[in-house]
Amino acid sequence: MNLAEIKAIIASIEPAEDETDRLRQYAAVLNEISPSPELADKTARLLAERLNI
Repeated sequence: MNLAEIKAIIASIEPAEDETDRLRQYAAVLNEISPSPELADKTARLLAERLNI
């Protein structure tokens, strides 16, 4: 999966209202995306930003 695809997936996520649920979303999406090592940090930062965590 490339960065453009990862960004599209992250942009499509509707953050949960509850912080605990957002943390669960974070873990589930990272597990689903399984970014390559070179994209892992960028993916984690983009996802955290989208979920406001």
